[in-house]
Amino acid sequence: MMKSLFGKIFLWFWLTSILLTVASVFIAVFLTGTPVLRQWASNFGDLYSRNVVQSYLLGGDAGLDQFLTSTEQAREIQTTLFGPDGERIRGGALTPFQQGLLEEARASGRTECRIRLAWQCAAVVDTPRGKFVVVGRALHPRRMVRQLPLSAVLTRAMLILLFASGLCFALARYIARPVEVLQHATRRIAAGDLSARAAPALAPRKDELVSLAEEFDVMAARIEALMQSQRQMLGDISHELRSPLTRLRVALELAEGGDAEAMKRMNADLQKLEQLIEQVLTLNRLDAGEKWVELQSTNLETVLSEVVRDANYEGRARNVSVELKAEPLTIKANPALLKSCVENIVRNALRYSPDNGRVEVEERAVSDSTGRVGHPQWVEIRVRDHGPGVPPEALPRLFEPFYRVAESRSEKSGGRGLGLSIAQRAAAVHGGTVEAKNREGGGLEVLVKLPVRS
Repeated sequence: MMKSLFGKIFLWFWLTSILLTVASVFIAVFLTGTPVLRQWASNFGDLYSRNVVQSYLLGGDAGLDQFLTSTEQAREIQTTLFGPDGERIRGGALTPFQQGLLEEARASGRTECRIRLAWQCAAVVDTPRGKFVVVGRALHPRRMVRQLPLSAVLTRAMLILLFASGLCFALARYIARPVEVLQHATRRIAAGDLSARAAPALAPRKDELVSLAEEFDVMAARIEALMQSQRQMLGDISHELRSPLTRLRVALELAEGGDAEAMKRMNADLQKLEQLIEQVLTLNRLDAGEKWVELQSTNLETVLSEVVRDANYEGRARNVSVELKAEPLTIKANPALLKSCVENIVRNALRYSPDNGRVEVEERAVSDSTGRVGHPQWVEIRVRDHGPGVPPEALPRLFEPFYRVAESRSEKSGGRGLGLSIAQRAAAVHGGTVEAKNREGGGLEVLVKLPVRS
């Protein structure tokens, strides 16, 4: 048990409670004296004083000397007896402290006791011959302690110890349980169960350990999502590679049979394979961060103009135009990566625009998050189309690799679900963000927000 956190916490609590109990008893008995002990000492002093006076009244000086001698030898109690007239019958001179006890006893008419390192009492004994006063002092307090009712003391001590042990157990369990829950969840994740969570098992609690468990669950959920995304990506890549390879195999057989169109089909499928591999490699490099990215002063209007020019050429077949509204602005960026970011978004808008439609690209500088224009801190690039838009439940997943809103529509349009993922990661490498929302009246608007670095 000592190797576990629970065992260590329990042992420390248990030892601390025992030490506190012992210290409390020591202070109570030897330094202050509790009401129970003072009452016991008063009763003992009253009984002892009556025996002293009785011995004197029945046996005189000889009887008193015999009683006190035996008592001092057995219990080591120093005794002084005063007669009704105040004369000292037996014993030595009193200390100032004992003199104070004597005066208090005479004034109150009852036994007065003080418990310090030594127990001292002054008792008034009323007899037919008058009031005698006995002052006693325990020479060795430990002998007086031995006269306490040990069975009752031990019983109470055991009850206190049992209560303290139960309380220590509960406290140690309360503190160590979150650690045990986290350990169990960690082992499950290590064994491959990525659905393991810790916070639900600690739901009633509200403390730092529960906050740690919640952070652990966030981490576990992120790992689970990444692993699922990785498995899905591998499956999607396999699917994307299988279709062109199958067509290549068929085209090769046709080419061997003398089909002249087979070579064109093979070339088109090879280009698709090359594009897919290039996109996957780009996505992988972007996920690695910005260590490989070199930033330089880039004219944003020039980059956007090139993208719009290429998009207009591509849209001529369906009579879809791309309009640009921009102003000269220089930012710190990687030109090729920035062009890839905007180009993927524009091509996605072009792909889902209806025939004879229009795509709008707008660039503007803003000074802060409120959108006010001034000394530019951010640049916003908005790409709007007039297509069917995206279902609201699909918007959060729009930038996931290989995610396509409608499989059949994406295949018809030639999309593989990688363009928007590349755009988002390219913006992130530049310290920016990409967001998408449906427009009122139809269509999708994608907002790219990039910092203007000096």
